Amino acid sequence: MAEETGVHVRLGPPLPSQRYPVARRMKTVHYWTGRVVGDDDVSGYRPNDEIDGVAWVPFDEAMVRLTYEHDRTTLAAALKVRRKTRAVVVLRHGQARSRKAWRGDDAARPLLRAGEHQSDRPVPLLAAYDVTRVVTSTSTRCVQTVRPYAETADLALDLRPRLSEERATPRAVAKMVEEPVRGRGGQRAVHAPPRPPAGVRRGGARGTP
Repeated sequence: MAEETGVHVRLGPPLPSQRYPVARRMKTVHYWTGRVVGDDDVSGYRPNDEIDGVAWVPFDEAMVRLTYEHDRTTLAAALKVRRKTRAVVVLRHGQARSRKAWRGDDAARPLLRAGEHQSDRPVPLLAAYDVTRVVTSTSTRCVQTVRPYAETADLALDLRPRLSEERATPRAVAKMVEEPVRGRGGQRAVHAPPRPPAGVRRGGARGTP
């Protein structure tokens, strides 16, 4: 979005994907709704070889300007989506030392080198959702997983011992997830136990980072 429009956005709910032929292959494009973060002025955007121009237009005008029917379908789907949402991203920690090989306290079990590399992968994803609060258990492997994003976004980690695998309860995890949904805490990334309790939906990153 920033490259093609000059506007930075925070991703919202996903929209239906588009799939169509390009040359001799099928191309799949994924779409999300989004809200502008910061300045929404596009008057200074310079057209280039790929972008003829950028402008804000009303919905009805956009439907007329769009060339392809599948783009009009996507725009119509976006209009039906709730405008203001809060993202809750639930992450599983990266690949850690095995329990059998680790002789110390399990809460101190660290990530493997591969897990450290994995912890870098969610950084652009969490940035796309404009995550402003990072809640994690105090287990070493969990802290290591979310630290790269927290440092990149200049955020302090919100350490919660009761989110650790040893001490977590469904009620404690559900409370962490419900806070931003009820309007407290903004966009948030939560590291929870391997299996979230019933009613807690994984969002954003699916499975392990």
